[in-house]
Amino acid sequence: ASIIRLTISYLRLHEFLSHGDPSWPNEINVPSRKQAFKLFNADEASQLLQSLDGFIFALSSDGRILYISESVSSSLGLSMVEMTGNFIFNYLHEDDKKVFADALGFELLPPSSPTTSLTMDLINSANNDADLLDLPPDQCPRMQAPIDSSRFNKKSLCVRMRSSLTKRAPNMKTPGYRSIQIIGEYRWLHPDYRRPSNNGDYVLGFVGTAIIPNLSPSQNEFPIPEHQNVIRLDENLHITHMDDKLQRTLNWNLTYATSSLYLYVHPDD
Repeated sequence: ASIIRLTISYLRLHEFLSHGDPSWPNEINVPSRKQAFKLFNADEASQLLQSLDGFIFALSSDGRILYISESVSSSLGLSMVEMTGNFIFNYLHEDDKKVFADALGFELLPPSSPTTSLTMDLINSANNDADLLDLPPDQCPRMQAPIDSSRFNKKSLCVRMRSSLTKRAPNMKTPGYRSIQIIGEYRWLHPDYRRPSNNGDYVLGFVGTAIIPNLSPSQNEFPIPEHQNVIRLDENLHITHMDDKLQRTLNWNLTYATSSLYLYVHPDD
């Protein structure tokens, strides 16, 4: 099963590279390629990944990991071979799956579709997806993004990913997970490969860098004092999350989470 999974990932990665905009690698002649290897050899390329406190990865439009650098083993203690071909949702904290899905534009199928419940289960699944590799593409959630606006291309968010390096920290609120910052952008289908049958769905996937905060193990989590509260807002300053302390203090409820923050701020402020 692992050989089949890695083989499929390799074939999809080849399409991801060659059919994207721009195409990777670009067409260059043999002499210039040899000259490039002399100036920038493989050892120097590996040193760039070693200097990065994190790892790089590439996702397909349905959320499968097409490529992830070997530095994930030193960052999260996970194997590159085991992660390649699996859904990235399997390695996210349960509370961060929806945050990640919303940020990258994973939209559920219409309620009338018989596969909606399957899509929900797929996103919320925390198990290994070796038995999900045979799912048809139309039964998987896919990235959605407007191609006419470049401001939707860049993404930056913080999530918790599964890690075998933090399981020996019983004082942490989320043992077995590590906080990372993801910075990346969509990869679009090249105009030469766009067809009317795509129905405007030109997102090939996502290319990102995961950065590990440079903190000691004792500072991996910061406790919030009782007099402080946490509110999470989207780009329009709409409330997407509020902690329980704030709900008790201001007598707010979950219905406030769909409103704009401006409605609850004094006009002079």
